[in-house]
Amino acid sequence: MKEIDRIRDILYELMLQTDELISVHPVSEEELKNSIWPLYYHIRKKGLKL
Repeated sequence: MKEIDRIRDILYELMLQTDELISVHPVSEEELKNSIWPLYYHIRKKGLKL
């Protein structure tokens, strides 16, 4: 849960700076690699590696 708390803190600051709503859906690397969901497919193809 520490990672989710960190993400939330970072996103809060970013949303204040940009005045945009940002939503996240944390998933494991394994789930991202093996999922057939169209969203995950596009993340794999077009997403940025951080």
